[in-house]
Amino acid sequence: MQLSQKNQKLALAAAAGVAAMLVIRRKLRTKIRAAFDIGSGEHKLVVAAVHGTSVKVLHSEVSTVLLAQDLTRPGGDGALSAGALRASKEALNDLAERAAAQGAQAKAGVATAVFRRARNGEQHLKKCSDALALNLRIVPQSTEGELGFLTACAAAGREVACAWDSGGGSFQLSARVGGGGVRVYAGPLGNADAFARLRDMGGATSQNVKAVIAALTDELPPAPAWLAAALQEGPAVAFGHRSSCFRVACDAIGASGFAPEDVKRATAKLVSLGDDGARADWLQYVAQGHAHVVAPLSDRAALDEPYPEPHLALAKLVLVAAVMAKLNVERVEYHETNGSCLGVLLHEPRRHSYAQQPVATAPKRKLRRPHCSYHTHPLQVLVH
Repeated sequence: MQLSQKNQKLALAAAAGVAAMLVIRRKLRTKIRAAFDIGSGEHKLVVAAVHGTSVKVLHSEVSTVLLAQDLTRPGGDGALSAGALRASKEALNDLAERAAAQGAQAKAGVATAVFRRARNGEQHLKKCSDALALNLRIVPQSTEGELGFLTACAAAGREVACAWDSGGGSFQLSARVGGGGVRVYAGPLGNADAFARLRDMGGATSQNVKAVIAALTDELPPAPAWLAAALQEGPAVAFGHRSSCFRVACDAIGASGFAPEDVKRATAKLVSLGDDGARADWLQYVAQGHAHVVAPLSDRAALDEPYPEPHLALAKLVLVAAVMAKLNVERVEYHETNGSCLGVLLHEPRRHSYAQQPVATAPKRKLRRPHCSYHTHPLQVLVH
């Protein structure tokens, strides 16, 4: 009997030892990584503990830098202005410091539409990336679509039929076709383009809104067969943080998804409010009341901050309405994310680039409070 108890204790001790060893091995394989999504309207950062395809978000932050709007300014020359470049540089400095403070062992990220469009975009990005060792790369829309698909799957907790990503300078719908690779519909327009159309037509009247929606709908390429089939299989799963066009629609109707008639109703409401100040106040009010439905994991403190980019809110809905009409999108399901940062963490080519980047230290600077930031709950993300 004593021998049996002794053997049992030895077995338990051995099991505990094996478990401890597995924990140690997992910790050794787990890397703290910083992912950057440098978009046309926002500079975004996620710091996460990554083990295989498991991602635990440690820190998430956004800094609003309206580069696409700057590029489409009246009298623009195809280049980002000195003020826009300065704001971008400051935001990247702050995000680099935040990543270092969170213990990021490696950094990588992507830059999107506005850097492809602006004649000084690539030069600016390379200069900042090299100085801060951020390992940023300008990516084509096809890669944006792949990152968006991974992000949508991660946020939804399943492989989605179709993912929809939209920003200041472009949008993408993506789907896995026939169990193979991800196909991408590359939309050439963003929120800033819709805003410029409304501005050039004389403002946000009901007549102008209808005219811009009709014009954008006419200009967009038709849905290819693979996309039409994917949209029949399920909703388009959209994502983004508090300033995304999808979040504006969800905040306005008080739901975590929407149909074309919901966008039409929300658009009419924003037009009726008359000016950006009234729109900001109303959206702030309804967003606070609907947050538990629209974005249950969001930081409640962030909801007390002013509603982001109220001057673009109507243009964002105009773009959503045009895309839904052109591509026959019957339903959108929304999940809160920090841009495509989750996709950057999970995307295989980007993961490889983490290992290749040089080691460098960001210069010491005093941290300042970003324009808009939030933290997510720790999250397990599995993508198959």
